[in-house]
Amino acid sequence: MKIWLYLAAYLGAINYLTYVAWRVDKKYAVHGARRISESRLLGLCVLGGWPSALIGTYRFEHKTNKLSFLIKMYALILIEVVAVGGITYLALTDRDALISLIRYVESLNLKSWLTKV
Repeated sequence: MKIWLYLAAYLGAINYLTYVAWRVDKKYAVHGARRISESRLLGLCVLGGWPSALIGTYRFEHKTNKLSFLIKMYALILIEVVAVGGITYLALTDRDALISLIRYVESLNLKSWLTKV
């Protein structure tokens, strides 16, 4: 049961950080200062901060006119929701399939791939 507390703490922290990033980037945009890169903002979405990104986008009217950014953001949100939903479904219905999926992902050696990016 402890894992749920860690997950809740992580999601709370990443969503707070994402909301602050959206607010700060909007403030920088208004004052013409150096901005937070789109890749960093989208990275926060991927890490789980997409609910706050949606709220920040419309609350601060930030990036609402940049269609290319919105398409990327919504595509990432859709992919994440489908992936998390699928993993949750497997965890609740077919643990053997979930274990197979985890082993497959581990075999991909993503750590070495991420260090090259």
